[in-house]
Amino acid sequence: MKILLLSDIHSQIDLIANICEDLSHSELVIISGDITNFGGKAQTREVIELIEKYNSNILAVGGNCDLKESIMYLESKNISLHNKLVSKDGFNFVGTSGVLPEVDNGAAKIEHFKNSLNLADKDKPLIVVTHQPAYATKTDMSYSGAHCGNKLLRQLIDQKEPILAISGHIHEAVGYEKIGKTTFVNPGPACNGYYATVDILASGEILSIEHYRI
Repeated sequence: MKILLLSDIHSQIDLIANICEDLSHSELVIISGDITNFGGKAQTREVIELIEKYNSNILAVGGNCDLKESIMYLESKNISLHNKLVSKDGFNFVGTSGVLPEVDNGAAKIEHFKNSLNLADKDKPLIVVTHQPAYATKTDMSYSGAHCGNKLLRQLIDQKEPILAISGHIHEAVGYEKIGKTTFVNPGPACNGYYATVDILASGEILSIEHYRI
């Protein structure tokens, strides 16, 4: 399966028409948040409908710059992964939107996501999609070299060992890194012309990951 990865679009839709061929030739499009720049239903619809012109097979989570109405629109389109398990094309997909706090109510905020992970069929390869990256990988490193990801999320990923952990949020942390059985991927900010593709076998074996900037 060829998956095209988008993140941090921030309503800058010029990229989408420029990658129409890659969109059309992908079997699935995954959006890991910040579809809009603090926009709601109308702004989210504009982005999603443009992507659908080239590929209607979409799964998405919202980011910290997407309002509640944005998440509700994704739900209405039946493409949301927010705190749910979706089985598609022989894979399990689980996601969560926004940015999760590290302390105090962090564990409570992540509980619904954790419950969805626990529902995943162990016989199917698992792919996790979040806006915020997990802690301490190449995908959460700021310009200063500090890691800005979520530690609770990293703990869950280490426990569940998905084949892919797809995120965004940290615009400068474009790239991927395999740790244990999990490959962490940040496709980069689409608002700055970045996207990525993943080729993956039904067994869960990753054949290639390619990053692009137009």
